Amino acid sequence: MVTKRILVPFDISEYSLDASSEAIELAKLLDANITFIHLVEPEPYYDIVYDLPQAEREVKDEITTKVNGWFSQIVEKCKNNNIFCTMEILFDRGSTIETIVDYAKNMGVDLIVIGHSSAHGFGRWLKGDVAKGVIDHAHPPCSVLVIKRQ
Repeated sequence: MVTKRILVPFDISEYSLDASSEAIELAKLLDANITFIHLVEPEPYYDIVYDLPQAEREVKDEITTKVNGWFSQIVEKCKNNNIFCTMEILFDRGSTIETIVDYAKNMGVDLIVIGHSSAHGFGRWLKGDVAKGVIDHAHPPCSVLVIKRQ
């Protein structure tokens, strides 16, 4: 199978930066494109105050600004390596794992590159293991590469 479309879900963490760097190296070798997606919790600042359309727009604008700031450094790396990349922020969605694997399926992604947190025990139970869920639920023929931080 030839890898031409790479998907990198990111959460603005060091783990996501590691996964992004690895995806860029792979894209360079494989002459592939990369799509980065950032998933926002269904209601990131749920509060009676944010239940107004204007407040919701302001929250989305704040999140978009922060994500775009993070993404600008990734775009620069891609440009320096002649790699085409896009980024999408997903606000209205279901579970994190389902959203990632369904997005990959719908976009014809060949490879998902995802960072892995070293959380153990209660932290992993509380946060969940997204990388493991993506591995378990990715739709064939899409492969998953998990990048573990040193």
